[in-house]
Formats: sequence, C-alpha cells, structure tokens
Amino acid sequence: MKNILTKTLTAIAVFTLVGCAYSGRQIDPNALSKIKKGKTTKAEVITLLGPPSQQMPMGYDGGVYMIYSNFKSNMANAMIPYAGAFLPTSTQSQNVQVLVDGKDIVRNIVFNETSSQGSAFGMMTGQQSMMNQTSR
Repeated sequence: MKNILTKTLTAIAVFTLVGCAYSGRQIDPNALSKIKKGKTTKAEVITLLGPPSQQMPMGYDGGVYMIYSNFKSNMANAMIPYAGAFLPTSTQSQNVQVLVDGKDIVRNIVFNETSSQGSAFGMMTGQQSMMNQTSR
C-alpha cells in the first residue's frame, strides 16, 4: 500500500512539474510604455522588446507589422486520471502588434493580455478570465 501511494504521489508531482507549456518571451509593460507613436523607431522597438516573433509587410510604403507573442499554460494537470479534474489549471497570453511605417517610425501599437484559471472540471462549468487590450 505504501509503495502504491509513493508511486501515485511521485506521478502527480512529475505531471505537475512538467505540465507547463511555454512559448515566446515575457513582454515587459515598462518597455511598452517607452514606445511612442510617431517618435519611436523600429530599431528602438527591437532594443526594448527584442526581435519580434513575426514580421508581416504592410502597405505600399514598406511598412511592417512587428508581432510579439507570449503564451504559458499548465493545462497538462488535467491529464492526470481522476485527480486532474480538480487540480488547478491556467493559461496566460500576451500579444503586442507594432505597426512601423516605411520610414521605420512607429505608427500604432496594440497590447492584448488574457488569462484564465480554473480546473478541468471547472473549465467545463465556467472559467474565470480576464482580458486587457490597450492601444497606445
């Protein structure tokens, strides 16, 4: 009996510790506050935030959308048989879109942040979530 309990607790600990998925780099709100429309350059954005996750050409003037994304989740807790339905789960994401014109000057910046918490069981009956979107 003691051996089964030890194995079960070890399995739960392993699933809890390795059950996180992470993608991208944390976006620093202080760095975002330094980016000003019409003044900040593309090079300054890269200095503040690092290289973007993605760049997409926009318009005829050589402008680009610089996209920064960050995602973190521990939804793997839900995969633990029986107990997984009651273990806490959460997801968090951040997304920044910076529009830079053909002269390498920031024209617009949009920041989205979402998070949700609950359990696999709770997610089915309703989840707590928060969304924040700001356009600077």
